[in-house]
Amino acid sequence: WGKSYILVPTTPLVKQVYQKICEYADKIGINVNVIRFHSKMRVSEKREFYNKLINGDFDILVSTNKFLSTRFDDIKNNIFKFIQVDDVDAILRSSRNIERILRLLGFDDDTIKYSMEEILLKRRLVRIRDPTEREEIIQRIQEINKFLSGKRGSKNILIVSSATGRPRGTRVKLFRELLGFEIGLRSETLRNIYDVYQITTDRDAKEILLELIKKLGNGGLVYVPVDKGIEYAEEIADYLRSNGVKADVFASGRYDVLDKFLNRELDVIVGVAIYYGVMVRGLDYPERIRYAIFLGTPRFRFSARFDDPNPIQMSKTLTLLRDIIKEDKGEIDSMIRVLNRIMKTFTIAQYKRILEVLKGGRAAETKLEFRILDILEYIRDMLSRDWVREGLKKHPDVEIEEKDGEFYLIIPDVMTYIQASGRTSRLYAGGITKGLSIVLEDREKLIKTLIRRIEWIFEEIKWYRLDEVNLEKIVEEIDEDREMVRKVRTGEIKKEIEDPVKSALLIVESPNKAKTIARFFGRPSVRRRDHNIVYEVTIGNLILKITASGGHIYDLITYDDREPRDGEYHGVKIVDGKFIPIYHSIRRCLDCGYQFASSSDKCPKCGSKNIVDSMDRVKFLRDLALEVDEVLIGSDPDTEGEKIGWDTAMLLRPYTKNLYRIEFHEVTRRAVLDAIKNKRGFDKNLVEAQIVRRIEDRWIGFELSHKLVTEFRDDIVRRRGKRWWGRYSKGGWSAGRVQTPVLGWIKNRWSDAKKSVKEAVVYEIPDPYNIRIEIPRDELPLIYRARIRSVKSRIEASEPYVEEVNPPPPYTTNMLIEDANRIMKLGADDIMRIAQDLFESGLITYHRTDSTRVSDAGIGVARTYIYNKFGGEADKIFKPRKWGEAGAHECIRPTKPIDTDTLITLILEGEIITPTPLKKEHYRLYSLIFNRFMASQASPAKLLRQDIKVYVGDKLLYSEKRTVDIIEEGFIKLNPHFITVKKLVKPTVIKPNVIDTDRKIFLIPGYTQGDVIRIMKEKNIGRPSTYAKIIKTLLDRRYVVESAKAKWLMSSEKGDEVYNFLITRYRDLVSEERTRLIERYMLEIEEGYRDYIITLRELYDEINRIAAKEFVTRVLEETYRGEFRIRIPGFRR
Repeated sequence: WGKSYILVPTTPLVKQVYQKICEYADKIGINVNVIRFHSKMRVSEKREFYNKLINGDFDILVSTNKFLSTRFDDIKNNIFKFIQVDDVDAILRSSRNIERILRLLGFDDDTIKYSMEEILLKRRLVRIRDPTEREEIIQRIQEINKFLSGKRGSKNILIVSSATGRPRGTRVKLFRELLGFEIGLRSETLRNIYDVYQITTDRDAKEILLELIKKLGNGGLVYVPVDKGIEYAEEIADYLRSNGVKADVFASGRYDVLDKFLNRELDVIVGVAIYYGVMVRGLDYPERIRYAIFLGTPRFRFSARFDDPNPIQMSKTLTLLRDIIKEDKGEIDSMIRVLNRIMKTFTIAQYKRILEVLKGGRAAETKLEFRILDILEYIRDMLSRDWVREGLKKHPDVEIEEKDGEFYLIIPDVMTYIQASGRTSRLYAGGITKGLSIVLEDREKLIKTLIRRIEWIFEEIKWYRLDEVNLEKIVEEIDEDREMVRKVRTGEIKKEIEDPVKSALLIVESPNKAKTIARFFGRPSVRRRDHNIVYEVTIGNLILKITASGGHIYDLITYDDREPRDGEYHGVKIVDGKFIPIYHSIRRCLDCGYQFASSSDKCPKCGSKNIVDSMDRVKFLRDLALEVDEVLIGSDPDTEGEKIGWDTAMLLRPYTKNLYRIEFHEVTRRAVLDAIKNKRGFDKNLVEAQIVRRIEDRWIGFELSHKLVTEFRDDIVRRRGKRWWGRYSKGGWSAGRVQTPVLGWIKNRWSDAKKSVKEAVVYEIPDPYNIRIEIPRDELPLIYRARIRSVKSRIEASEPYVEEVNPPPPYTTNMLIEDANRIMKLGADDIMRIAQDLFESGLITYHRTDSTRVSDAGIGVARTYIYNKFGGEADKIFKPRKWGEAGAHECIRPTKPIDTDTLITLILEGEIITPTPLKKEHYRLYSLIFNRFMASQASPAKLLRQDIKVYVGDKLLYSEKRTVDIIEEGFIKLNPHFITVKKLVKPTVIKPNVIDTDRKIFLIPGYTQGDVIRIMKEKNIGRPSTYAKIIKTLLDRRYVVESAKAKWLMSSEKGDEVYNFLITRYRDLVSEERTRLIERYMLEIEEGYRDYIITLRELYDEINRIAAKEFVTRVLEETYRGEFRIRIPGFRR
């Protein structure tokens, strides 16, 4: 097997590891030569150690990290098959230790040196803007890559552990470059805890603490707030001891107290709730620790004078100020980003230098240090202002304390609570232990803020009041778990649990989605191979590897010459009346981005040989599948996603027998865990429907597109000349069953719009009416046509009346596109791209849906948000609704109870990390979705309405139902932009102002993208997954163009010609009716009511008539429509 080396940080651990290895070797009856070195060894032991080390007379070496640094020359000639580094953070205190470890794994000096150079060059490349310099760096990186080709990776094994999951410094990146992995950290949010609180305003918290400890028994941790310090911890320990509880204070350096606690000589230990404290991060004893009690909410408390400033306090304060000083929001956001960069990326030494500058111990030298001092001065200045302090007193996320003339800010410390309470619930070989966490707090606002902020980030954490839980039952559950831990550790549980921890591979479509899911479970370990990445996390009884397939892996084959093969029709082989799809892996050109499914080594579009093949990713997936017990495929929850998952499963089937489909409609931790629990097989009906859909798209697309570049081209060249064909060939040619009727709608609407243009007079009736009227001249009464400026209008206004208005339903895909297109002026494709980013970031549910259904989880999100925002008022506002019928699909809604401002804040604070940076459009679209959904779960509004009519003579020119007041806001509280309140008016006769006398207006407006998609939905043509794609294709092909201001879609000359050709010759193929029928066929296959083979045969017979030139839509000798002359193939005059 070879030699192994185990590195640990301290001498006691060297002794412990050495002893354990010897015990295990003795138990299983093998002879292992183990040597160890530590500072407490006798001279004779050290001499014996060195003799064995130098002669290579050992199997396993155990030493401290310091030994590696000081005695590397003594061990550098050994190559180790296995190295384990416990506490890589300590190893990194000597920057050369990474290189030393790599040398011991078998890497030579040149490989390490050039890898380090590549890391530095890549970092430099990010900052360089000069094209020449960038080109030189890229060329050098390519040279290094060529040298390192075949030298990356190792057959030897390295295992590292980290207390932080964030080992800092440049050299640690050598692990990524040479071994293809990054260090991770288990999630402290991986918990199985009852979270309980008690408001203690009416009783002494110490008395309640004592009662709880006597009920719960031993194995408890007691935390005091950091601002009260170790002195208060001592006071609490004294109080407990005086009342018969064996307690002591545990702090840094007092490890004898911990030993007593573990040996059951103490019932509880008391410590300070501070993020990096030993009581918060340093305890991992699932068998011993049963519960935690917080004597006050974990918090930050600091003076408004900022006498002892640090970046954490400064960032927290700025987050509060951005809600109060709204005019400085942009600048404050910039300040927060600077502080977060320091906290996330700086080494300990760099961070200490910043603290020295902030506390006046050293003068600022760098641009960043001066910037930090400016930020501190800004905070101090703002906090000295009375109006800012008044704003802070009203702010829901901070408690203010005024004491002895000082102004203190108290902010709940969410992550310290999560870390500290997490000590009660730890991973072990059988899962996650049950724990109990109780917060005793006399400030109700503080605990409510803690709960609210935790709910924003960790949706599965539920809180209970102390009087709502049965402590005896909870204690029973905790003790059952501790007994299980004991049995697992002593080996008694072998017969009951043969394989308590399994491994699984989760494959999703998108790399961003894989990254988001991985982050739910801590800082994942990362392994890389070429361009492929897999994240590794632990979720209790499952070690989970998460990676992405990249979507479709293969497609129907195409051939460069596009000529049909014997017995094959556009990628489908036909044998004895059966249809067999022929698939090929999808290849992508790295130069032009074109994708194709053929065996060609050259890009059919640009001729480049710089090609990447999806089979490279399949090989990576197959290797991963061999490492795990089961494979879970989590492609998108729709028909296309089912087929993508099926394809992936078929390619992995020979490599693993346990393949399952999991489905989640939102990328949240809860949804993913639920999906894993409810894994299933593949839905064959959905797969068959997608097979038919793809074959049908290929057949009709290829045939009709072929007709466009043959028959249509011949006809156009004959009628319009080669120049016209050449000019309009830009954008390419394509035709499809859905695309054609949609093009027809746009063409006809634009034709009608152009015909409706008239000269109009524009009148404006001023405040309080604020009415603008555009009226064609020829619709004015005759007496006013010659006297336009003499017009008098009669305004009729009804008596105001109350009307109850229900909220609109939550968004479906078509409704979202329609609103976003109208409000944000974005195209359908951009809207869906932004929605995809929000979905993959775990912020909204799946965005391709035609359902308005709201799940119980969705109602829970609305309940949490509305009750947090409106408090006691919420009972009147919250009105839960399911909306759509029961089913698998759901509406588009937020996944967390956080509005847009809160989302921005949490991202700035680093509490929420998205796989791609969110921009202004992301926040605007999220705001639309959030407001619409929250309103859908609120009570109706009562509005005071008034009907307005404007006449000239007897002709009605304008009518309006206007809202003049809001009697009961209801859902409008949650979606204030839903309605505009105007002034109440009286009937009158008034002479309007003439704004324009000869304005050209469209009586019939053109369609917007939102209009077209609404019609597609109404007419059952297309699907949520293809709405945007259809519009994009029409724009890309230049069949339609979009006006700059009104965003109307207008058919081009090219589009008109194509539509006329297709609808005249192939109407029965591309008509609305036929397209709708085919969509119904697909739905029937999905639901299992229709045989997909029969459907394929019908489609083949239909389309084959085109190829055979037997398909004629109209029996005509010759047809003329304007200049468009149709020539029917095969017909002679």
